Amino acid sequence: MTSTSFNPIQSQQIALQSNQPLTLKQGQVFHGTVKKLYPDQMAEIQVGGHKLFAKLETPLKAGDSHFFQVTNMNPQAQLKVVTGPMQNSQTTQQLLQLLESMNLPKSSEMQKILSYFIKNQLPIAKETLVQTESFLKNIPDNAMKQDALAIVQRMVETKMPFTKEIFDGLLNGAKTSGFTEELLNFSKLLNEDSSVLPQVKSNIFSSLQTIAKPFESETSGMILAKALQTIMNQNAESQSRVDSLDLLKEANILPQNAKVNNWFSQAFQQVKTNKSTGNDLGKLISTAKVEDIPKILQQLRTFINEGQNQGDELPTNIRPNSSIVHDISKILQQLKSFDSNEKQQMTQLINEFEKAPKNDSSLQQFAKQLQAQLGNDNTIQKSIANEIVQAIANGTQQNLPRLLDNLKTWLHEQPLTANQKEQIHQLINRFEVLPKTPQTIEIFAKQLHEQLIKAFSESLNTFELNEQGYSKKDNLLSLLKPESIINANTTFSNLAKTATESKQPFIQQMVVQVDDEIRASIEGKSMEYAVKTILKSLGLSYEASLNTKPENIQDHIHSLKPQILSLMQDATTSATVREAAESILSRLNGMQLHSGENGHQHQIVMQIPLHFFGKNTDATVQWNGRMGKNGKIDSNFVRILFYLNMEALEETMVDMQVQNRIVTINVYNENNSLENLAIQLRESLKKGLLEKNYHLSGLTFKTFEKTVPQKAENLNKVKGNQKSQSGVDIRI
Repeated sequence: MTSTSFNPIQSQQIALQSNQPLTLKQGQVFHGTVKKLYPDQMAEIQVGGHKLFAKLETPLKAGDSHFFQVTNMNPQAQLKVVTGPMQNSQTTQQLLQLLESMNLPKSSEMQKILSYFIKNQLPIAKETLVQTESFLKNIPDNAMKQDALAIVQRMVETKMPFTKEIFDGLLNGAKTSGFTEELLNFSKLLNEDSSVLPQVKSNIFSSLQTIAKPFESETSGMILAKALQTIMNQNAESQSRVDSLDLLKEANILPQNAKVNNWFSQAFQQVKTNKSTGNDLGKLISTAKVEDIPKILQQLRTFINEGQNQGDELPTNIRPNSSIVHDISKILQQLKSFDSNEKQQMTQLINEFEKAPKNDSSLQQFAKQLQAQLGNDNTIQKSIANEIVQAIANGTQQNLPRLLDNLKTWLHEQPLTANQKEQIHQLINRFEVLPKTPQTIEIFAKQLHEQLIKAFSESLNTFELNEQGYSKKDNLLSLLKPESIINANTTFSNLAKTATESKQPFIQQMVVQVDDEIRASIEGKSMEYAVKTILKSLGLSYEASLNTKPENIQDHIHSLKPQILSLMQDATTSATVREAAESILSRLNGMQLHSGENGHQHQIVMQIPLHFFGKNTDATVQWNGRMGKNGKIDSNFVRILFYLNMEALEETMVDMQVQNRIVTINVYNENNSLENLAIQLRESLKKGLLEKNYHLSGLTFKTFEKTVPQKAENLNKVKGNQKSQSGVDIRI
């Protein structure tokens, strides 16, 4: 490859022009052939595949080709000849004649643009040429200018808005490298800019961190588990136990005064005395700003009326950096739906508050009333470990049978081993035969708390992706610091950062060990999870989410794209940060512009910045296929392209085409020994495809062609005959 951009697979859009009626505008210049002459200087002109009748200002000879300019459209088309009879090839003189007729500068740049338009039979208008020249002004080398002209061609032929934003989006969306560097540069500039509000910075950095480290949460969960196992291991070196304890204290997970011999009891006290979810909600609302009140009330009303699945939806007018609204949504997800009586009471409470003056005093009063309303223990769904332990620790002789039944049901649903569950069941059985006194209840709750910490930490010894609902690491964290579960991702991110920056050899060794275990466990499902996490964090579906009712719309609002949009709208944002943000936004928009549909044919383009274990690379994916009659993707016929630039293999492209579930794969790379290295993987690839009911027909390895024709020419070719260097399909 000689370029860092690709050509779209689809050719349908390129062919649109010939299938559409010819449209002329006053001042437009086009190339045509005089087919027939009629009286009163009327003529039949052939323009590509179209014919038109127009009045000529000067007599012409049938059969000659000229450039014509539209001088009038009413009551009929009137044409002026711009050049004399055209030769088989363009001449500088003809180009200069055209430029002069349109009062355009005769610069070499403008001549190249005009020559491109003529060669590719694009409609010529003065405004289009001037705008194209401005598009190309800051593009450095000729190779990139050819790519840029191909982008202009697509804009003209598909009748896209002819704006700088669309052009930049298409140009940047076609790049196959540099995205990771742009994100790193943006992060650096944002960090150095003191004019950006700290909360705005924090939210953006959180998104960037998720993009850069999609497995960070899983990594942190394993670090947390290993640290706890070390602390609990009586045979471990005393310094290692202290280092592990200090790590969790630094990460603000365990209390600062915790010691190796008392941390269990301190964590238990945090769980036992933790306020209910209703209190968490009331506390958050009591700290809200007056301007946040309408948004919060709207959230509460939505939750009351529509229940748990809708309670976390945010109105589209809520700004991405409204963190209190985001936190309230997290709490609402832990509440059960209300019955009719509870709905009436809550609605009445909100109505009364809406009529009251909005000040700190009325807000505090509303928060207290809300806490009281939500204070009923039955309102909380006991779906996470700390709530189970807390309910039992604060239980009474009367409600313990119900709480123990809840515990058994909850335990059955947890992703623990049969042996771990059996140990906890034995603990429950022993307690059930004892007298239910405050002392025995306290002892049982402590033992249950300790047993759950051991079970969940042991279950996190190996890398695995998040489960649905509360994960193992979420349950484990809740048993140590219950209040942190509302913003668990921030807590886990802080733990990963603290561990990575630790100077203690034992902690450094632990981080390396976790990285090695994750690296060894990465497979197709993990990569799928990582890619989905990155794309979601980039915010590619942000606009679509505004027109739907997703269950977690705040996740889209807190993705990178809407936050960048908000940052760019802020007048105080510095020019350097704004420019870096615009570049990223242009990439994101470009992916959407290159993706589209034409009838049943669909194309999706994605650029994925990948950062794994200290290695940075960009993956560009092109998917081309068709929709079936049921409106779903037809997996029998598809073509998928990946462009990768890896540290060892360097530039690599793979072409995967599926015809009636028969798979053909071509791998392009300059490493001649790659085919021999891949022999041992061929059978596993064949087996993996067969498991999905696909049959491998061929796997070939090729080097890139040395001579690459202009991409603009490739765009006009039928893509079935497209050269390999213009883009190939790849399978990872």
